Amino acid sequence: MAAVSDLDASFDRIISAIAARQHGVVATRQLLGRGIPRGALTTRVQAGRLFPVHTGVYAVGHPSLSRDGAWMGAVLAAGPEGLLSHRAALNAWELSEIRAKLIDVTVPGIGSRRRPGLFVHRTRWLDPADRTSIRGIPVTSVERTLVDVSGLVSPGLLREAFNEAGRRGILDPVELVRNIEQRRGKRGIGDIRRLAAGQYPEAFRTRSELEVDFLAFCAEYGIPQPLVNHKVHGFEVDAYWPDEGLVVELDSWRFHSDRDSFERDRERIAELSMHGIEVLPLTHRRLRGSPRRCADIILSALRRRAAQPRRIYAA
Repeated sequence: MAAVSDLDASFDRIISAIAARQHGVVATRQLLGRGIPRGALTTRVQAGRLFPVHTGVYAVGHPSLSRDGAWMGAVLAAGPEGLLSHRAALNAWELSEIRAKLIDVTVPGIGSRRRPGLFVHRTRWLDPADRTSIRGIPVTSVERTLVDVSGLVSPGLLREAFNEAGRRGILDPVELVRNIEQRRGKRGIGDIRRLAAGQYPEAFRTRSELEVDFLAFCAEYGIPQPLVNHKVHGFEVDAYWPDEGLVVELDSWRFHSDRDSFERDRERIAELSMHGIEVLPLTHRRLRGSPRRCADIILSALRRRAAQPRRIYAA
C-alpha cells in the first residue's frame, strides 16, 4: 500500500509541476508522456482533483481559471503545434480588448477542426518567426497577429492596434511586410497593407526604385553621384565615394534582409573602418523628413575626407 501511495504522490508532484508552468492546466498527452497512466487521471477527475476544460485538457485543483489559464488550455487543446491567434492574440499582446465567445487558435495544416469553445484556424503558412510566447503561452507574433485580424476586425480597431504596437516598439517592419506579402489574396489584407505602406513606404518598394531616389536626392542637393550597391573590401554598400573613402548606408533599405542584418551591418562598419573607410548610417525616413540636414552631413563628410591626406581605397 505504501508503494502505491508513494506512486500517487509522485504522480501528483508531476501534475502540479506541469500545471505550475502552464497557468494551472495540463494536457493528457503531457501526463501520459511522463508515465502517468490514464487510470490515474480518471481517478483524479472522479475525486475532484482534475477538472475537464477541453477534450484532453484539465484544470488542476479547482475549475476556475485565469484568462491566461483559459488561453493556455485552448492552445493545449489545439495540439502540440497550436498557437493562440487572431482576436485572442490581439488581447494577449494588449493591443486591443475584444470580447469573443470562442478562443482563436491556429494550427498548421488544411481542413477544418471543430472544438467546443475554440475557433480553430488552419493555415499552410506558418513560419518559425510567426511563433513566440507570452508568459509561457504559445502565441502568434505581433506581425502575424495584425495580418490575421486584418479584415476580421474593424479598420479603426486595426489601426489602433497597429499604432500601439509601433508606439511600444514591438513591431518589426521586416516581419510585417513578409507576412503581408506571403498572405496576398487573403480577405481583408488590404487594411493592414495600407497601414504598413503609410508608415513604412520604403519597405514595399524595389531596390532599384530606392537607388534612383537616392541618386535624385544627391543631384538635387549638389552631392557628387556615388557608386551604388558597390563592393568595398568584400562588402556591398549602398552608396560609395571612392576618392573620399566615404560610405553612406541607408538603414531602412535593409527591409529585404534577414534577421541577422543587424549583426552583419555592425561587422561591415567595423571592417570598413579598419580599412580607413568612414561609414555614415542614415535612415530613409530621416532622408524624407530632413533632406537638407542629411545633405549637409554628407557634403561636410565629403569635404572633410577630401581635405585629409590622400589615401588609396581599394575596392
